[in-house]
Amino acid sequence: MYALGMLYAKGDIIFHKKQRKCTLRFGIKYKRPNVAAKRSDNLKKNTTAEKNSESVSYAVFNDFTRLQKQLEKELDVKIDLDFLPENIKEWDTKIISLETSELDTDSPIILELFDTTSRIDPSILQHVPNYLFDESKTTKLDVSGFLQGVADASGLPPSTTTSYMTTTKDAKPRLQFELVHDRWYIPVEICRLFQRRVEIPVQGINWGHPSVRGVVTWRTQNHQFRIFAADILAGGFNFQLKFKKDSLAELLKETSTSGSKKPEKKKTFYPRGRQPKRLPLTIKKKPFNDLDIPKPLQNLLFGSFATGRNKLE
Repeated sequence: MYALGMLYAKGDIIFHKKQRKCTLRFGIKYKRPNVAAKRSDNLKKNTTAEKNSESVSYAVFNDFTRLQKQLEKELDVKIDLDFLPENIKEWDTKIISLETSELDTDSPIILELFDTTSRIDPSILQHVPNYLFDESKTTKLDVSGFLQGVADASGLPPSTTTSYMTTTKDAKPRLQFELVHDRWYIPVEICRLFQRRVEIPVQGINWGHPSVRGVVTWRTQNHQFRIFAADILAGGFNFQLKFKKDSLAELLKETSTSGSKKPEKKKTFYPRGRQPKRLPLTIKKKPFNDLDIPKPLQNLLFGSFATGRNKLE
Protein backbone atom coordinates (compact mmCIF):
# COMPACT_ATOMS: atom_id res chain seq x y z
CA MET A 1 0.00 0.00 0.00
CA TYR A 2 2.85 2.39 0.82
CA ALA A 3 4.53 1.75 -2.54
CA LEU A 4 1.22 2.21 -4.34
CA GLY A 5 0.70 5.56 -2.59
CA MET A 6 4.14 6.74 -3.66
CA LEU A 7 3.38 5.67 -7.21
CA TYR A 8 0.11 7.62 -7.48
CA ALA A 9 1.51 10.73 -5.78
CA LYS A 10 4.78 11.27 -7.65
CA GLY A 11 5.63 8.02 -9.39
CA ASP A 12 5.24 6.77 -12.92
CA ILE A 13 4.87 3.60 -14.97
CA ILE A 14 7.16 3.19 -17.97
CA PHE A 15 5.69 0.90 -20.61
CA HIS A 16 7.80 -1.23 -22.96
CA LYS A 17 7.27 -3.58 -25.91
CA LYS A 18 3.79 -2.48 -26.93
CA GLN A 19 2.67 -2.22 -23.31
CA ARG A 20 3.29 -5.88 -22.55
CA LYS A 21 6.12 -4.99 -20.17
CA CYS A 22 6.47 -2.15 -17.68
CA THR A 23 8.62 -0.78 -14.88
CA LEU A 24 7.32 1.03 -11.81
CA ARG A 25 9.16 4.16 -10.67
CA PHE A 26 8.81 5.57 -7.15
CA GLY A 27 10.64 8.73 -6.18
CA ILE A 28 10.75 12.27 -4.84
CA LYS A 29 12.11 15.65 -5.88
CA TYR A 30 13.57 18.07 -3.35
CA LYS A 31 15.48 21.36 -3.31
CA ARG A 32 16.57 21.90 0.28
CA PRO A 33 20.36 21.31 0.62
CA ASN A 34 20.37 20.83 4.43
CA VAL A 35 17.63 19.77 6.83
CA ALA A 36 17.80 23.15 8.62
CA ALA A 37 18.20 25.22 5.43
CA LYS A 38 15.81 28.13 5.01
CA ARG A 39 14.91 29.99 1.86
CA SER A 40 15.49 33.73 1.86
CA ASP A 41 11.75 34.42 2.15
CA ASN A 42 11.55 32.77 5.60
CA LEU A 43 11.09 34.88 8.71
CA LYS A 44 13.98 33.27 10.60
CA LYS A 45 17.36 32.17 9.33
CA ASN A 46 19.98 30.49 11.50
CA THR A 47 23.24 30.26 9.56
CA THR A 48 24.97 28.23 12.28
CA ALA A 49 22.14 25.70 12.40
CA GLU A 50 22.23 25.32 8.62
CA LYS A 51 26.00 24.83 8.59
CA ASN A 52 25.83 22.09 11.24
CA SER A 53 22.73 20.49 9.80
CA GLU A 54 22.68 17.12 8.07
CA SER A 55 22.67 17.09 4.28
CA VAL A 56 19.20 16.30 2.92
CA SER A 57 20.77 14.21 0.17
CA TYR A 58 22.56 12.07 2.75
CA ALA A 59 19.36 11.54 4.74
CA VAL A 60 17.31 10.79 1.61
CA PHE A 61 19.88 8.31 0.30
CA ASN A 62 19.81 6.37 3.59
CA ASP A 63 16.01 6.35 3.65
CA PHE A 64 15.75 5.15 0.05
CA THR A 65 18.40 2.47 0.55
CA ARG A 66 16.27 1.00 3.36
CA LEU A 67 13.13 1.40 1.26
CA GLN A 68 14.80 -0.34 -1.68
CA LYS A 69 15.53 -3.43 0.42
CA GLN A 70 12.05 -3.49 1.92
CA LEU A 71 10.25 -3.16 -1.42
CA GLU A 72 12.43 -5.85 -3.01
CA LYS A 73 11.35 -8.18 -0.23
CA GLU A 74 7.66 -7.25 -0.27
CA LEU A 75 7.20 -7.04 -4.05
CA ASP A 76 9.64 -9.88 -4.81
CA VAL A 77 11.23 -7.93 -7.66
CA LYS A 78 14.65 -6.38 -8.25
CA ILE A 79 14.71 -2.61 -7.65
CA ASP A 80 17.42 -0.16 -8.72
CA LEU A 81 18.25 3.05 -6.85
CA ASP A 82 18.77 6.05 -9.12
CA PHE A 83 20.28 9.04 -7.34
CA LEU A 84 21.20 12.34 -9.00
CA PRO A 85 23.41 14.18 -6.47
CA GLU A 86 24.45 17.18 -8.60
CA ASN A 87 24.60 20.49 -6.74
CA ILE A 88 23.56 18.95 -3.44
CA LYS A 89 24.64 22.10 -1.61
CA GLU A 90 22.43 24.38 -3.71
CA TRP A 91 18.67 24.94 -3.97
CA ASP A 92 18.51 23.29 -7.39
CA THR A 93 15.98 20.48 -7.88
CA LYS A 94 17.39 17.07 -6.94
CA ILE A 95 15.82 13.69 -7.73
CA ILE A 96 16.05 10.25 -6.19
CA SER A 97 13.99 7.29 -7.39
CA LEU A 98 13.54 3.55 -7.17
CA GLU A 99 12.75 1.61 -10.34
CA THR A 100 11.65 -2.01 -10.59
CA SER A 101 12.97 -4.45 -13.15
CA GLU A 102 10.67 -5.14 -16.10
CA LEU A 103 7.35 -6.71 -15.18
CA ASP A 104 4.65 -8.22 -17.35
CA THR A 105 1.70 -5.83 -17.45
CA ASP A 106 -0.50 -8.75 -16.43
CA SER A 107 1.88 -10.24 -13.83
CA PRO A 108 0.33 -11.33 -10.50
CA ILE A 109 1.84 -8.42 -8.54
CA ILE A 110 0.55 -5.89 -11.10
CA LEU A 111 -2.95 -7.39 -11.14
CA GLU A 112 -3.04 -7.41 -7.34
CA LEU A 113 -1.71 -3.85 -6.90
CA PHE A 114 -4.20 -2.35 -9.33
CA ASP A 115 -7.10 -4.71 -8.62
CA THR A 116 -7.62 -5.70 -12.24
CA THR A 117 -7.95 -8.90 -14.24
CA SER A 118 -6.40 -7.62 -17.47
CA ARG A 119 -3.23 -5.90 -18.59
CA ILE A 120 -2.73 -2.36 -17.37
CA ASP A 121 -2.18 0.63 -19.66
CA PRO A 122 -1.17 4.29 -19.01
CA SER A 123 -4.71 5.24 -17.98
CA ILE A 124 -4.34 3.16 -14.79
CA LEU A 125 -2.77 6.12 -12.94
CA GLN A 126 -5.77 8.39 -13.61
CA HIS A 127 -7.81 6.84 -10.76
CA VAL A 128 -6.78 5.13 -7.52
CA PRO A 129 -7.95 1.49 -7.24
CA ASN A 130 -11.60 1.16 -6.23
CA TYR A 131 -10.81 -1.35 -3.49
CA LEU A 132 -9.37 1.45 -1.36
CA PHE A 133 -12.89 2.83 -0.90
CA ASP A 134 -14.43 -0.57 -0.05
CA GLU A 135 -14.38 -1.33 3.68
CA SER A 136 -15.05 -5.00 2.96
CA LYS A 137 -11.81 -5.26 0.95
CA THR A 138 -9.42 -2.91 2.72
CA THR A 139 -8.93 -1.97 6.36
CA LYS A 140 -8.26 1.50 7.72
CA LEU A 141 -4.65 0.36 8.16
CA ASP A 142 -4.42 -0.51 4.45
CA VAL A 143 -5.69 2.94 3.47
CA SER A 144 -3.37 4.61 5.99
CA GLY A 145 -0.43 2.80 4.38
CA PHE A 146 -1.45 4.09 0.96
CA LEU A 147 -1.85 7.66 2.23
CA GLN A 148 1.48 7.43 4.06
CA GLY A 149 3.10 6.70 0.70
CA VAL A 150 1.28 9.69 -0.80
CA ALA A 151 2.50 11.91 2.05
CA ASP A 152 6.15 10.80 1.90
CA ALA A 153 6.37 11.10 -1.89
CA SER A 154 4.53 14.40 -2.43
CA GLY A 155 4.18 16.12 0.95
CA LEU A 156 6.32 18.88 2.35
CA PRO A 157 6.14 21.25 5.31
CA PRO A 158 5.61 24.82 4.06
CA SER A 159 7.99 27.63 4.89
CA THR A 160 7.66 29.47 8.19
CA THR A 161 6.54 32.56 6.30
CA THR A 162 3.73 30.67 4.58
CA SER A 163 2.58 29.24 7.90
CA TYR A 164 2.27 32.67 9.47
CA MET A 165 0.51 34.10 6.43
CA THR A 166 -2.21 31.44 6.46
CA THR A 167 -3.56 32.10 9.93
CA THR A 168 -5.27 34.87 11.86
CA LYS A 169 -4.10 34.40 15.46
CA ASP A 170 -1.93 31.37 16.10
CA ALA A 171 0.30 29.96 13.41
CA LYS A 172 -1.32 26.77 12.08
CA PRO A 173 1.07 25.26 9.57
CA ARG A 174 -0.41 23.22 6.78
CA LEU A 175 1.24 20.30 5.08
CA GLN A 176 1.23 20.70 1.33
CA PHE A 177 1.03 17.80 -1.10
CA GLU A 178 2.20 18.40 -4.66
CA LEU A 179 0.25 15.95 -6.82
CA VAL A 180 1.15 15.26 -10.45
CA HIS A 181 -0.48 17.74 -12.81
CA ASP A 182 -1.84 15.39 -15.48
CA ARG A 183 -3.82 13.26 -12.99
CA TRP A 184 -6.85 15.49 -12.51
CA TYR A 185 -9.06 13.00 -10.65
CA ILE A 186 -6.46 11.84 -8.13
CA PRO A 187 -6.70 14.87 -5.76
CA VAL A 188 -10.45 14.40 -5.23
CA GLU A 189 -10.04 10.66 -4.68
CA ILE A 190 -7.22 11.17 -2.17
CA CYS A 191 -9.37 13.79 -0.45
CA ARG A 192 -12.16 11.20 -0.10
CA LEU A 193 -9.72 8.65 1.35
CA PHE A 194 -8.38 11.10 3.93
CA GLN A 195 -11.83 12.26 5.01
CA ARG A 196 -13.96 9.13 4.70
CA ARG A 197 -11.54 6.32 5.51
CA VAL A 198 -9.14 7.86 8.05
CA GLU A 199 -11.24 10.90 9.16
CA ILE A 200 -8.61 13.59 8.60
CA PRO A 201 -10.06 16.88 7.26
CA VAL A 202 -8.63 18.42 4.11
CA GLN A 203 -8.34 22.21 3.97
CA GLY A 204 -8.29 22.74 0.25
CA ILE A 205 -7.07 21.82 -3.21
CA ASN A 206 -5.36 24.45 -5.36
CA TRP A 207 -5.85 23.17 -8.87
CA GLY A 208 -3.35 23.52 -11.69
CA HIS A 209 -6.00 25.10 -13.91
CA PRO A 210 -5.34 28.16 -16.16
CA SER A 211 -7.83 30.37 -14.33
CA VAL A 212 -6.46 29.34 -10.93
CA ARG A 213 -2.69 29.08 -11.47
CA GLY A 214 -2.09 31.38 -14.44
CA VAL A 215 -2.79 31.12 -18.16
CA VAL A 216 0.94 30.92 -18.96
CA THR A 217 2.32 28.75 -16.15
CA TRP A 218 -0.62 26.44 -15.38
CA ARG A 219 0.84 23.45 -17.23
CA THR A 220 3.89 23.38 -14.94
CA GLN A 221 1.84 23.65 -11.73
CA ASN A 222 1.04 20.55 -9.68
CA HIS A 223 -2.30 20.29 -7.92
CA GLN A 224 -1.65 21.50 -4.36
CA PHE A 225 -3.45 19.58 -1.64
CA ARG A 226 -3.42 21.04 1.90
CA ILE A 227 -4.05 19.64 5.40
CA PHE A 228 -3.32 21.20 8.79
CA ALA A 229 -0.24 19.58 10.34
CA ALA A 230 -2.04 19.23 13.70
CA ASP A 231 -4.83 17.19 12.03
CA ILE A 232 -2.32 14.90 10.33
CA LEU A 233 -0.45 14.25 13.60
CA ALA A 234 -3.68 13.78 15.58
CA GLY A 235 -4.73 11.19 13.00
CA GLY A 236 -1.61 9.16 13.70
CA PHE A 237 0.37 10.31 10.64
CA ASN A 238 3.84 11.75 10.28
CA PHE A 239 6.46 11.72 7.57
CA GLN A 240 8.53 8.55 7.46
CA LEU A 241 11.33 10.17 5.45
CA LYS A 242 13.71 11.58 8.03
CA PHE A 243 14.41 15.00 6.55
CA LYS A 244 10.70 15.72 6.12
CA LYS A 245 9.92 14.54 9.65
CA ASP A 246 12.74 16.72 11.05
CA SER A 247 11.60 19.72 9.00
CA LEU A 248 8.03 19.37 10.25
CA ALA A 249 9.19 19.10 13.86
CA GLU A 250 11.26 22.27 13.45
CA LEU A 251 8.39 24.10 11.78
CA LEU A 252 5.98 23.19 14.58
CA LYS A 253 8.54 24.38 17.13
CA GLU A 254 9.00 27.72 15.37
CA THR A 255 5.30 28.38 14.84
CA SER A 256 4.17 27.38 18.32
CA THR A 257 3.04 30.55 20.10
CA SER A 258 1.08 29.19 23.01
CA GLY A 259 2.69 25.90 24.00
CA SER A 260 1.19 22.50 23.33
CA LYS A 261 -2.52 22.31 22.79
CA LYS A 262 -4.90 19.43 22.57
CA PRO A 263 -6.08 19.10 18.98
CA GLU A 264 -9.60 20.27 18.31
CA LYS A 265 -12.25 17.63 17.92
CA LYS A 266 -11.99 16.38 14.37
CA LYS A 267 -14.77 17.12 11.98
CA THR A 268 -15.00 16.45 8.29
CA PHE A 269 -14.37 19.54 6.22
CA TYR A 270 -15.14 19.51 2.54
CA PRO A 271 -13.09 22.04 0.59
CA ARG A 272 -15.25 24.73 -0.92
CA GLY A 273 -14.82 24.78 -4.67
CA ARG A 274 -15.08 27.78 -6.92
CA GLN A 275 -18.34 27.73 -8.87
CA PRO A 276 -17.52 27.10 -12.53
CA LYS A 277 -18.71 29.63 -15.09
CA ARG A 278 -18.88 29.36 -18.83
CA LEU A 279 -16.23 31.44 -20.51
CA PRO A 280 -17.30 34.53 -22.46
CA LEU A 281 -17.15 33.91 -26.19
CA THR A 282 -14.27 36.39 -26.47
CA ILE A 283 -11.90 34.14 -24.53
CA LYS A 284 -13.02 30.71 -25.70
CA LYS A 285 -9.54 29.80 -26.80
CA LYS A 286 -6.40 28.17 -25.50
CA PRO A 287 -5.47 27.34 -22.82
CA PHE A 288 -9.07 26.81 -21.63
CA ASN A 289 -9.82 24.28 -24.36
CA ASP A 290 -6.38 22.69 -24.19
CA LEU A 291 -6.42 18.92 -24.70
CA ASP A 292 -4.39 18.46 -21.50
CA ILE A 293 -7.44 19.61 -19.53
CA PRO A 294 -10.14 16.93 -19.06
CA LYS A 295 -13.09 17.51 -21.39
CA PRO A 296 -15.59 18.23 -18.55
CA LEU A 297 -13.34 21.13 -17.43
CA GLN A 298 -12.64 22.65 -20.84
CA ASN A 299 -13.95 26.18 -21.55
CA LEU A 300 -14.80 26.73 -17.89
CA LEU A 301 -13.63 29.57 -15.68
CA PHE A 302 -12.95 28.99 -11.96
CA GLY A 303 -12.63 32.20 -9.97
CA SER A 304 -10.50 35.12 -11.17
CA PHE A 305 -7.46 35.06 -13.40
CA ALA A 306 -3.94 35.07 -12.04
CA THR A 307 -2.39 38.53 -12.21
CA GLY A 308 0.95 39.81 -13.43
CA ARG A 309 2.62 38.23 -16.43
CA ASN A 310 -0.08 35.53 -16.55
CA LYS A 311 -2.93 38.01 -16.91
CA LEU A 312 -5.18 37.26 -19.84
CA GLU A 313 -5.08 40.12 -22.32
